[in-house]
Amino acid sequence: MLLSEHILAAWNRFESLQQLETFLGDSQAPDNVFSFERIVATDRAGTYPEEGFRALNDWGFQQYYIPEQLGGKYRSCEENFLLMRLIARRDLTLAISHGKTYLGSMPIWIAGDQAQQRQVAEWIAAGERVALGLTEESNGSDLLSGTFTAVQQGDDFELSGRKWLVNHAIKGEMIV
Repeated sequence: MLLSEHILAAWNRFESLQQLETFLGDSQAPDNVFSFERIVATDRAGTYPEEGFRALNDWGFQQYYIPEQLGGKYRSCEENFLLMRLIARRDLTLAISHGKTYLGSMPIWIAGDQAQQRQVAEWIAAGERVALGLTEESNGSDLLSGTFTAVQQGDDFELSGRKWLVNHAIKGEMIV
């Protein structure tokens, strides 16, 4: 099956794709936050796509980062990938920026306890951003070579090491 045939089949399978495309609206309408004109202006100004980020949250896009069993709409990586692809067709910066919360929440869904999962789901549902402290200057994003440690000291953890280029470090309300 060709990629275009796969995407067309997914378009018919995931109603969310059609809903998001409708929400993104006319890319040629200057008053549309997702218009090419506004996106280029944001890029030229070198500013963060805050208006688009908030508009996606208002639509409920962040719900697709939260597993269904925690009250969200996350059902599959395929659906999320295709939703993100629709956004990236308009504005790659916005897709990457919004997607950082998705990447930052994955460790919680995979290894967090139920209380952590519920709390992070609530925060994401409210539109809060997750920063992902993954990379290290000398090791990049190679998790097996990382030197950062967290050692439990009673009820607390002692953190040691340095994360470098933490995505959403300034914009995020939490760091994973």
